[in-house]
Amino acid sequence: NLGVVHVDDRQFTVCDVPGLIEGASEGKGLGDRFLRHIERCGLLVHLLDLSHALQADGTLDPTPLLEEYRGIRRELQTFSPTLAEKRELIVLNKIDLTMQDLAPIRDAFHSAGLELHASISAATHNGTDALLRTLLPLVLAERARRQQEESARQAELPVLTPGTDD
Repeated sequence: NLGVVHVDDRQFTVCDVPGLIEGASEGKGLGDRFLRHIERCGLLVHLLDLSHALQADGTLDPTPLLEEYRGIRRELQTFSPTLAEKRELIVLNKIDLTMQDLAPIRDAFHSAGLELHASISAATHNGTDALLRTLLPLVLAERARRQQEESARQAELPVLTPGTDD
């Protein structure tokens, strides 16, 4: 799904890609078709579902979230090393499902060498404006980088002109 995000007087396009399943890079499910689409994206935002970390007793176990993230990274790497190198942000979604402190999840990601950039609730819009404001300069920088690359490519193209002699 494509959508246009408006932040102040600027806008950018986002592409919502459904969750990837294991083996998507090999054509399982619809994953390889989605992966081809996101190769054109400038920035990846991984939305991790907090409900997957909630235990029956109400405590939080970050292990499923780390495993899901690592699974997504494996699929990206298997499909395209270029895709796997894109800049990314990890965002925790559905924080409205618990009143628990999210520090154990942040700490587990930090210990794994990963950073949770935001915690949001898409349902209640908690944290979504701040996330969009964080994304805007990143998207604009990526847009400028791509335009610069395109200009450089155009400058490298030889210009052929017809001869003036008959």
